[in-house]
Amino acid sequence: MYIMFSYSIVTLLCVASATMVSAFNETDHHWIDFQKFVTRFDKSYSNLVELEKRFETFKENMEYIRLENGKDHSYQLGVTHFADLTEDEFSRFNGIRTTGPFSTGCDKFASNGASIPDSYDWRDHDAVNPVKNQGQCGSCWSFSATGAMEGAWAIACYRCHGGRLGHCEGFFGKSF
Repeated sequence: MYIMFSYSIVTLLCVASATMVSAFNETDHHWIDFQKFVTRFDKSYSNLVELEKRFETFKENMEYIRLENGKDHSYQLGVTHFADLTEDEFSRFNGIRTTGPFSTGCDKFASNGASIPDSYDWRDHDAVNPVKNQGQCGSCWSFSATGAMEGAWAIACYRCHGGRLGHCEGFFGKSF
């Protein structure tokens, strides 16, 4: 009976070990990706519980990214500094206002019938700047506005972005 009991315990331990190894192997690549994420975005967590929570959220977000990127979208999702946030936490960063003077839409666009290409990527013509991190300041409108102005200037005149905007000349006959 003692031998039978010992054999049962050893078998149970082997099965449990195999299950833990399998579970670790499934998340091993997530853990490595999470460590890279923490380093890249200079993340720090207050304690082990917070670290575990953020890792679990990160894994869920990586699975969402994998599933969405497997679909036939015209875009691909990737890892940003938000990858350890839940959907609810992330929604707090969406500072769009639905009231006030700029809450109504623009007039509908009407084409003048000019021939245009099926596709034109302004990034290939230096008219779109990289995405900027506005943080949580609630001024997404200002980032959008400056990006639009810089892009319009680049399209209308020549490449003139960011810090160089103040050095551009000739806009409405004025020198900046």
